[in-house]
Amino acid sequence: MTKVSTRHSPDIWRDEEWLKDFLAEQLIRGRLSLVLGAGVSMGIGLPSWDELLEALFKSTSLTRGKNQTNEIAAEEVLRNGFSGDRIKFAEAIRKALYEIVNSDPTSIDRSPLMGALGAMVMSSSRGKVSNVITFNFDNLLEEYLESRGFVVRSVDMLPSWSDYGDVTVLHPHGLLPRDFGVDLQRGVIFTQYDYANIIGQEKLLWRQRVSDIFRSNTCLFIGLSGTDMNLMSMIQPIKAEHSSMPDHFWGIRLAGPTDSLGSYWEDRGVVSHKVGSYADIPLLLLEICKRAAKLRAVG
Repeated sequence: MTKVSTRHSPDIWRDEEWLKDFLAEQLIRGRLSLVLGAGVSMGIGLPSWDELLEALFKSTSLTRGKNQTNEIAAEEVLRNGFSGDRIKFAEAIRKALYEIVNSDPTSIDRSPLMGALGAMVMSSSRGKVSNVITFNFDNLLEEYLESRGFVVRSVDMLPSWSDYGDVTVLHPHGLLPRDFGVDLQRGVIFTQYDYANIIGQEKLLWRQRVSDIFRSNTCLFIGLSGTDMNLMSMIQPIKAEHSSMPDHFWGIRLAGPTDSLGSYWEDRGVVSHKVGSYADIPLLLLEICKRAAKLRAVG
């Protein structure tokens, strides 16, 4: 008689102790990847999308229209505030993005979340995260790791050369380095037009690269609500294509205590694990690292 994997049961994925052990095992095997969203950037002191748009409207003396989505509002600023110049637009976003952090340069080093993310990707015999996909524009994680002697590859344009690195950080929506001496080579995915232009393009290099990582790893989603239509369109087919089939879920999303989108993600093969508060996320990540180290020592 064939033994049925306990992973087929949705209930087991909601058991926090089992989940920690499972993620620790995936970390040891090199099968764990991080997918980061706006909640992570906000968790380390960067502004929200609403706050970025508010700063852009203020800098251009434009007035935001009523009932505009963020994507449409961003497109209005690009068109009417920057005459469609995507590089100048991206430069303005970069200025607004780092204004708060740059006023307190030590805030990143003091961030529990940054420390926990760093622990996940730092090389260790208990395994490490080799791929990080971030839908944020900042490179603060890269700066944090480089300041500790790690070789980091930031990739924001494809195709790109293969190269050595302790960790690769992929920026499918664009990269705005905190170093203002670095000239920007491309704009960022920020407007309604941008999203409409990339959703559903199956041959798009970024879509292929990210989807390949999704299919072959257990993905841990942090700081993502599910409102990013480009991300969700990439996630949509993975449940039927993932290497773990026929396991019930291929990814885990850390969600806040009031989150109501769990079923939306679970229909796509990603279980939502609610934490008591966002402050609990760094503790959970560090616990996964510690359990992996313990399992590795015993093994």
